[in-house]
Amino acid sequence: MHPYVKGYENRLDKFDIKFISRNIFLAGLLKLYFRYEVFGFENIPQKGAGIIVMNHGILPLDGFLLGMEILIRLARLPRGLTDHIIFNVPFLRELFLSVGIVDGNRDNALKVLRKGGLLMVMPGGAREGIKMPEDKYKLNWEGRTGFIKIAQMSGAPIVLSFCYGIDDIYEWILHKTGRKTEDIGVPVLMGLGILPLPVKLTQVISKPIFISPKKDPEEVKKSLMREMRRLYKKAKLLSIQRRC
Repeated sequence: MHPYVKGYENRLDKFDIKFISRNIFLAGLLKLYFRYEVFGFENIPQKGAGIIVMNHGILPLDGFLLGMEILIRLARLPRGLTDHIIFNVPFLRELFLSVGIVDGNRDNALKVLRKGGLLMVMPGGAREGIKMPEDKYKLNWEGRTGFIKIAQMSGAPIVLSFCYGIDDIYEWILHKTGRKTEDIGVPVLMGLGILPLPVKLTQVISKPIFISPKKDPEEVKKSLMREMRRLYKKAKLLSIQRRC
């Protein structure tokens, strides 16, 4: 993995292509384990800038799997954005840095897009990932319009992607043990021990959506969330059909 030095989270040249290449085999194993399928892959831009917007699961393995699919099939390395706090955590910061993830600020996002790159974002972040069982697959995009403003500033299209199954890879076992746990939002999870459950992951991708700079970001967000709900229903239906 690439060693971390403060400031590397804002540089686009500090990924480790050898480390990424070695993880192609891991991606293949995970793809088999989760029976991972992608529908609408042809909608990923083969060249030029684009913003892939995804839902956030408790462990966003779908981001890794889709990223590796894009690398293998299009020879493009999508650059993920993450919360700055990740780069304060040893090992995680080296891991994220090595696979091309950078600090999720506007400057980094625009640098990627202005170089004609693909950006991968999960607007709901950790608060969407760590959600109660009754809120499975609900988007938590309140106050999250930064990705829309970046699309407007850069002219890059937004490509929506929803993964069904990602909220089921672990089961909550302490979600009703007291208000304190629920308020903090720190789950205690169980899969196959610490391993995730081998549920089917089904990823559906929309056609590119170009956002007019004149449109109100909040109104755009509402429209995108409606489309994400449509993708959720489609991914769920495909998942059920493909399991039969």
